Amino acid sequence: MKLSKLTNLETTSLAAEQVELKGQIGRYNQILGNDAEVYRIIAEETAEVRDKYSRERRTKVIGDLSGIEITRENLVVDEEVSVILTSNGYLKRLPADTYKEQDRGGRGVIAIQPKEGDRVKQVLYCMSKDYLLMLTNKGSAYWLKAYLVPEEGRYTAGKAAVNMVKLEEGEKIEKIVNTRTFEGKFIAFATQKGIVKRVSAMAFSRPRSTGIRAINVDEGDSLVDVCLSDGKSELFIATRNGKAIRFDENRVRSMGRNAYGVRGIKLAGDDRITNMIEVKPGDKIASITENGFGKVTEADKYRLQGRGGTGVLNIKITPKTGNVVKSLKVSEDGSVILISSEGIAIRFSATDIRETGRSASGVRLMRLSGGAKVVDAQEMLGQQDGGNSGPVQQQAA
Repeated sequence: MKLSKLTNLETTSLAAEQVELKGQIGRYNQILGNDAEVYRIIAEETAEVRDKYSRERRTKVIGDLSGIEITRENLVVDEEVSVILTSNGYLKRLPADTYKEQDRGGRGVIAIQPKEGDRVKQVLYCMSKDYLLMLTNKGSAYWLKAYLVPEEGRYTAGKAAVNMVKLEEGEKIEKIVNTRTFEGKFIAFATQKGIVKRVSAMAFSRPRSTGIRAINVDEGDSLVDVCLSDGKSELFIATRNGKAIRFDENRVRSMGRNAYGVRGIKLAGDDRITNMIEVKPGDKIASITENGFGKVTEADKYRLQGRGGTGVLNIKITPKTGNVVKSLKVSEDGSVILISSEGIAIRFSATDIRETGRSASGVRLMRLSGGAKVVDAQEMLGQQDGGNSGPVQQQAA
């Protein structure tokens, strides 16, 4: 095509664009000179937006904002989470839906990848706005909101607890307790050598950033578990060699924070306490072993005794099952999470665990690889009541 013809085509295009623009300018000037037309167009376009994006308002319009303080917690969703603690004091938070329910006996999924030489110590199910009571090997107690534990992916090792609470030199977190239903409760402590102690929860209502004394522990002994009770229940203590004792919690009088406690169970040989739970008649107790076996037995099958006895058989342990890791209350509508020393977790319905007598060894709940052991178990009961809770809500928030 000749250059002259190309030039002519461009001139034609520009002339057509000029005519179009002049028409638009005339239309816009007509609109700007007529207020009624301006308002008509605004109303028409607003209606279009309304029809296209119409939905229920998600925010609340507040007229007077005086006296309202916006904090970080106001922006946190109170949702189901799990907090994982390792032996070397690392913590991480995961959404509860990380653990998809499976059939018992499976291998589970990765929940954490501990650093070399570290292992999982505890997994705790809670809500993100719950207060967590952290108890240390030196008998001190610290408070921390669950959402302040960093949320991380399944393939991370977590963050050091010393960056979240002011631990002393050589102090490590031994146990974490959820305090959502804390008010009007007692805190029961158990040591490895069978000593128990019960303290009113209100003794922990004024936490300090430097921690407070929770229990005095004898040399060579250590704190192994803490549970909440309502003052009208029974305490169930399980040992690693398959024994258990059940007694009225009021057999242990309420003491001060600096007391040493009294004998809860008489241990034989190298036996030691694994954990302690609050139970009532009719409750069902699941006992889990380190090699991934477990069974459920009604609490009533453990005769009520006085504290300080030798207890009765809880579960028959063998080289195949390994020692007892934990006993916990379960219900038909709950799920159980097991976590191994390698950070693998499995979740299954509590009804998958066979109900048997005290002398049974149980069924396989989790298939472990290498030298891994089950280190903790937790029951998940679904959505809890929302909002902050605990006796320190106003004083420590």
